[in-house]
Amino acid sequence: MSFDDIWNEIDKNREFYEPRIYIVSWNDHFFVLKVEADAYYIIDSLGERLFEGCNQAYILKFDDSSIMHGKTEKAEDDSEERLEVICSGKECCRQFIKRFLAAIPLKELEEEEEKSAVPILPLHRRLQIEFHYTSCPSSSSSSSSSLSTSATSSTYSLSSGED
Repeated sequence: MSFDDIWNEIDKNREFYEPRIYIVSWNDHFFVLKVEADAYYIIDSLGERLFEGCNQAYILKFDDSSIMHGKTEKAEDDSEERLEVICSGKECCRQFIKRFLAAIPLKELEEEEEKSAVPILPLHRRLQIEFHYTSCPSSSSSSSSSLSTSATSSTYSLSSGED
């Protein structure tokens, strides 16, 4: 399953569901993705993912007012850097994960590859991402005499094709 396939599954019919929480494991770390009809949230305890030297946890909110910019290449006669709009709205969350969070392990792998040969299997493991979703249905009746719970769990994995 590709990242885009996983994301489309998560994004599908989001306005008809209660907020959903996914534990996303990637590159020996995890973060939380909260999906609501109006916004997506990334909650991460490792600030280093946001910028080098950051030692605080963070929460990013992606909603209809979100805009992701990227630098355009400078023209030779233009001394000023320009920004282009890459995407807007909740799509910024998908692009943040694909462009920004993926850039960290890719950069590390490029550096390792320059130093020596990198085995293929660890390469695929570092780039593997999993979305774990668990929900507990809410009970419409509250009974003190009996307590029944059930849970649903889904896991979406990006496979390397090497299995």
